[in-house]
Amino acid sequence: MSNPVGPEPPTTTDPPLSRCLWLIAGCIALLAVGLRLSLLLRTGSTAEDFLITLRYAENLATGNGLLYNIGEQVLGTTTPLYAALLALLHATGFNPAESGKLLCIFSDGFSCLLLFRIACRVGWPTAGLFAAAMLAVSAPNLTWAVSGMETSLVVLLSLLVFACLIDRRSVPLGCLCGLAPILRIDGLVLAAVCLGAHSLVMRRVEWRSFAAFSCVFVPWAAYATLTYGSFIPSSAVAKWTVYGYLAQSPFPNLAAFGAQLTRGAAYKLALAAACAGAVVVARHVRNLRPMLLWMLLGFAQLAFSKVFLFGWYFVPPFVVYYLLVGLGVESVALRLTAGHPRRLLAASLVAVVVVISYGAARFPLVLRETEAAQESEERLRKPVGLALRTLVAPGERLMLEPIGYIGYYSHARILDAVGLVSPEVLRHYRRGGQHPYLGMMASLHPEWVLLRAGEYADVRQSSGAESVLSRYALVRTFSSVGAPAASSPAFYLLRRSP
Repeated sequence: MSNPVGPEPPTTTDPPLSRCLWLIAGCIALLAVGLRLSLLLRTGSTAEDFLITLRYAENLATGNGLLYNIGEQVLGTTTPLYAALLALLHATGFNPAESGKLLCIFSDGFSCLLLFRIACRVGWPTAGLFAAAMLAVSAPNLTWAVSGMETSLVVLLSLLVFACLIDRRSVPLGCLCGLAPILRIDGLVLAAVCLGAHSLVMRRVEWRSFAAFSCVFVPWAAYATLTYGSFIPSSAVAKWTVYGYLAQSPFPNLAAFGAQLTRGAAYKLALAAACAGAVVVARHVRNLRPMLLWMLLGFAQLAFSKVFLFGWYFVPPFVVYYLLVGLGVESVALRLTAGHPRRLLAASLVAVVVVISYGAARFPLVLRETEAAQESEERLRKPVGLALRTLVAPGERLMLEPIGYIGYYSHARILDAVGLVSPEVLRHYRRGGQHPYLGMMASLHPEWVLLRAGEYADVRQSSGAESVLSRYALVRTFSSVGAPAASSPAFYLLRRSP
């Protein structure tokens, strides 16, 4: 069959060319690891939400169970598998935070190689080099790989699933699909797409893959349901509830999502290339269609969901986007080089060098932004958490929203104002009622309440505030360490009257 987008892409059956391509892919993987290690060493980046997972892990490692608050059976982490892995590292004497970050950093290196291998398997190797280069230097991938979040592990597991799907390896595919929703609950979508696609490719219901999936996932789902009441994390339910309550329009994220794809000339060129790559997949590369579908479902969730667009949400589907960009670039290179292998390799190398050069030019900016974000945490939320450790007595409850740094360093029993680990607060998020925070304070009686400046102002101005706040006294305010004495406080600490 003739190829409308140009000459047929070369395969890697030519040994010298294949070795050259793999050498380049290896260098890109090493670059990815090197950049991330440099970023971590310079910044010590630790994400707010990672400390939620770390608290779960440390409680599990010390024999208190996979819990945030000891004694409260709530599955508030969306990544129980990662929490269990961190707990294992802790129990065996490793520093779980540092080890988890290193694991994620090296996962991105392996993901670069996997992207290239997947592209080779479908006959578009230089597209894989381009995609690997984008993954290696992309700012979101760099930022979240060093933050402690599970994002890089999700990317690696997803690519392993797609590699098994392309290779038609039923049992490994089923096992990895079973691990995906335990690593992060949205892995259920990945499992559904890939198990369904595998049966379509095999032209029969592939029971071995479904059996392998069940052997891995069902025991966890049964245990979680018996222990916590559901294998769906309470944090996922909380986000749907709270952010739906806060949303001011039916699709509050649509414009922000579109801006992620079109915010500059380079991004617009990448979008055009990705669209060309999607056409290539739809018409000619059958084995990549499940990846395209999974990416589109991920994009739809980001664009149309009311949940806030946290940066790590973008990373997994965008890895497929990078491959589409690579396919689009290679389809252009095929036309320009008439499919000549050496010329195509040279053109692809030029494209890879351009991507890496662009990433290298932006790396100082990524470094500065990551340093600034971490410095902000070290100057404000971490000191607040350490101060509260001396104020909040064991057993007393501290109500607040930012439960990462402050919850981790305070060691306090937390009443989470958005319900990630405290589902009992969700009933207060109803339109037409009093301010949710006032409802929680009136009915759940937390001994301590920590409010951001904006939250404190909103609560005081809300209907019914006087009767609720009369039971609480303002005992302290917190500002960023080093902030001018005249600056407004960042947090207000209230204590319930005896």
